[in-house]
Amino acid sequence: MAEKVLAHEVDFAVVGAVFDTEKLTSEFWLKDELGLVVSSDHTFSSRRNIEIHTLKESPMIIREVGSGHRRALEEALGKRGLDLNDFNIALEVGSTESVKNAVRSGIGYSFLSKHALESGEKHGLVWANIEDFYIERGFYLLTRRNKPLTAIADECYRYLANQKSAVGDERSDDS
Repeated sequence: MAEKVLAHEVDFAVVGAVFDTEKLTSEFWLKDELGLVVSSDHTFSSRRNIEIHTLKESPMIIREVGSGHRRALEEALGKRGLDLNDFNIALEVGSTESVKNAVRSGIGYSFLSKHALESGEKHGLVWANIEDFYIERGFYLLTRRNKPLTAIADECYRYLANQKSAVGDERSDDS
């Protein structure tokens, strides 16, 4: 997405990583949590708490190199002294929808954004709890530095930026 912003293919993007360079700037938008997701008929779907090490042998679906999603997973694993090479990677895909479809079809488990499950189709997917393993990241609004947005893009950007406080208020009510 950063490349699309730089190439003027899109005016701005919502991304899962900070891109502050001489040509790009990122503004924090929302906090996100990634969690273990399995198909509803997976053996882990009925377990209350799963230990991270029990996942090593089961097939895992991951996002592509360079995605903020994958970077957040790699950082969380690193904090536990693990890396992706410790796991049975069955499939690498390029989108959240591809991850959801692969998990639903029973190829393996994955880690997905809580926002992706709240706003998307949950049918056939189960969020499972992993003991002492938490993955948090941010979503950022990415624009070209020193390049004003078009009027329509600016309106959309400001709408999303204003949603930050509304979503934050909802989340604090749930706590």
